[in-house]
Amino acid sequence: MNWSSAQRYCRQNFKDLATVRNDTDWQKIYSVVPVNQNLWIGLYRDSNISWSDGSNFSFYQKPINVFFQLGVISARCGCQYWQYRNEWRFYPCENKLPFICYGPKGEFSITLF
Repeated sequence: MNWSSAQRYCRQNFKDLATVRNDTDWQKIYSVVPVNQNLWIGLYRDSNISWSDGSNFSFYQKPINVFFQLGVISARCGCQYWQYRNEWRFYPCENKLPFICYGPKGEFSITLF
């Protein structure tokens, strides 16, 4: 699914796309990330970087590298890059990727469409 459809699905069936607030969330997400698979997360870029639930982007527990595709203005939606544990990337929101949602009790669920 594209990022917007993934967000809609997560909001209808869980709570939202995954938001990573601390190292515990990060460990839970990374433990379920399939090999060779990028996943949409709730990271979004407009004039600032924020989470899809409206909260400000912050993650201070460990360094996270956030990469943008140079010259690609439409690269506004964030994904967990499978190859490197500490790397999030921004891709055009129209790209189709599986995604990870989080629920009201802090659980995470990967959806592979």
